[in-house]
Amino acid sequence: MLSASRSPLARLGLVLLASSLAVLSILVWSHHSSAQGGGELSVTADPAPIAPDGTVAGAKTDFVLTFIDPDPAVPGLPLTVGGTVSVQLPTAFVNLGELPVLSIGSPDCGPPGNPFVCSTSVLLQGWPQSLEVPFPGVAWDEATNTITLTSTVDWGAVDGPGVKQVHLLLFGFQNPRPGDYDIEVTIQPNPDSGETLSGTATVHILDSVQPAIGPISVINPGPPPPFPNSRYQTVALGETPLRWGFYLWDKDGNGIVGADIVRTSNTHYRLVDAAGGTIGEVRISTPDGAGSLSLESVEPAVAANAFASRIPTALLTLQFTPDPGVAGEYVATVQLRDARGPIPLARGLNEIVYPGPTRPVAEALVSIAGGFTTVWHWDNASQLWSAFRPGFEFLSDLKQLVPGEVYWIDVDRATPLFTGSSTRMFVTVTN
Repeated sequence: MLSASRSPLARLGLVLLASSLAVLSILVWSHHSSAQGGGELSVTADPAPIAPDGTVAGAKTDFVLTFIDPDPAVPGLPLTVGGTVSVQLPTAFVNLGELPVLSIGSPDCGPPGNPFVCSTSVLLQGWPQSLEVPFPGVAWDEATNTITLTSTVDWGAVDGPGVKQVHLLLFGFQNPRPGDYDIEVTIQPNPDSGETLSGTATVHILDSVQPAIGPISVINPGPPPPFPNSRYQTVALGETPLRWGFYLWDKDGNGIVGADIVRTSNTHYRLVDAAGGTIGEVRISTPDGAGSLSLESVEPAVAANAFASRIPTALLTLQFTPDPGVAGEYVATVQLRDARGPIPLARGLNEIVYPGPTRPVAEALVSIAGGFTTVWHWDNASQLWSAFRPGFEFLSDLKQLVPGEVYWIDVDRATPLFTGSSTRMFVTVTN
């Protein structure tokens, strides 16, 4: 990255003038590694896919902490019997005392498939979606406001992906006022070794419900666990991938029944409501030479109850068909637009305050895909610039956009930037 002793904008101007060195600069930046070592974890916090308000002020606490990439190609963390994952919440997250804190496997937590009558948490293996069974023990320490999950099996130590995520289903807890809150995660994989791993995630609590999309795989045949993996798929040429399923909620937390997709090109689709108004979009990146591909809805979104939470929602089911003659990776980004409206961008360099949610840069900026050249970010703490350039993702050191942070976006023409809840689906086609 580039250091700066001047003001951020003055330094950025000098950097932009040195455009002939842009690619070289990225190569230099790539030596700055974001990987964590020495017992440290890189942890992120994301809204749960089964609720529209899990990170909204005053609502029930319901979000997912990820400390290892959920892609099944990435190994998870083995846990032995007695291994623990502890999550310390700020005191602003209040246990209202209305529900007991129990393991999801406790009969007092409610039968499977029904609304929970306890505060609980589960360990997840990422995708394919599945949780540890038998369920881990769950305890709450009032003095430190810490939830501790204790493994009841050797999970991933011999085979299987291991643990990658914790889903906090704290239905007896209340979220604090809007703002950013640090969540401390500590993992002891083996109680006999004494080794611990730790990291901090920042959860962004919203002031109101925003439209939300939740990717799910329970629509596909096959008994859990795990559910068939619809998010990260590998298929042979000519093979049809599993269907994609999405829960959709509007700004009032109601299911968007009747939502559908409308094709504008074979790689771009509008997501529309029952009246035909645009509420989001789907963009598909393809391997070179791919042209004969399609995306179709099985039917417009239907009323449903979200898996596990049983919260009323709408379920949109899509069938993607890659080009039958072109192998490679196909990536679909699905975005549901924020109710607060777009950010107008003028041609050239634009300074914005990103409203969130935290997302990889290309995913966050899907509405202007192909229309921007560079995104810059100035870190006041390190006094360093970082950047993202489309086509050079593997070399860019700016990996994600974070709510409340300032970014400079260089666009080719005046355009509106839509932000909002989003997800990505991956299909790798092999010869």
